Amino acid sequence: MKKIFIVCLIVTINLLISINAFSQTYKSIYGKNFTEWNISVEICDGFATYSFTVCPDTICSDTIINTRKYKKIVFADGGNICLASYYNKCLFINEDTLNGKLWLYDSYEEKEYLSMDLNLNVGDTFKMNPNTFTDSIAIVDSVYYENSCKKIRFNYVDWPEQKLTFIEGIGPTFGVFFQASGYSCSEPPRLLLCVSKDGKYVYKNKLQEATDTCFYFSVNVIEKSKNNIIEIKPNPVQKELNFTFHSLFDGSIIIYNMLGIIESKINLKDITTYKTDMTSFKSGIYFVRILNNNLSVTKKIIKN
Repeated sequence: MKKIFIVCLIVTINLLISINAFSQTYKSIYGKNFTEWNISVEICDGFATYSFTVCPDTICSDTIINTRKYKKIVFADGGNICLASYYNKCLFINEDTLNGKLWLYDSYEEKEYLSMDLNLNVGDTFKMNPNTFTDSIAIVDSVYYENSCKKIRFNYVDWPEQKLTFIEGIGPTFGVFFQASGYSCSEPPRLLLCVSKDGKYVYKNKLQEATDTCFYFSVNVIEKSKNNIIEIKPNPVQKELNFTFHSLFDGSIIIYNMLGIIESKINLKDITTYKTDMTSFKSGIYFVRILNNNLSVTKKIIKN
């Protein structure tokens, strides 16, 4: 009887170990308390950086769509202001850590799109949103591990010459909602710059690794933001840098040096023009960040 009990115990333990191994989950893209994605998007005449997160449980409840539990995507500083693929329509994401999949729901199209699948192998194909991508099929060219996280890399290249890669615990390198349909005059978010979990960066792409900031730097003279057309000149600048807003601006202007250190910061309210004296600035490259309505626009400025 004792032997039978021991045998049964051993079998039970082995079964539990097997079940645990079989049900081992992938790392979550979410932090314990807070997750923020900085994603760059081309907007009409320039580039901008958006910060997104999932809507807090204290503000939004989960949404059940096709039996899956979805979370609404909102601007990181905007409370319940959702990321809209078209006007007031919202985007939602669902994470399946057991199967390594990430789903996107676009409420404008009323469609679900698979945004990440960590079970793919070399040679497998992945279907892209045909309303967003000219080539709607991506092919896996490598599967590997880095820092204990699985990575699925594709042959599909998007700006700035970056291959689409699925990263365990991070998401797609084109952004968690890259499958969404385009904006009225822009491309959907397609470049994941950084991911922070609970206030700590856990991912930076190759453009951001050498900086303490997390913005896409553009050399364009004119950039269009969410609500304003911003003109900054002259560039290069020697003395005064002039800002012209084509509608009333209420926000901040921050100037960083190449090390990401803030050289100047000013909060403005209801202005259309502004001048800042850069005479005392050393010659070199600076980045001007303009913050307004949860939208970051960053421009590269050269000081002679």
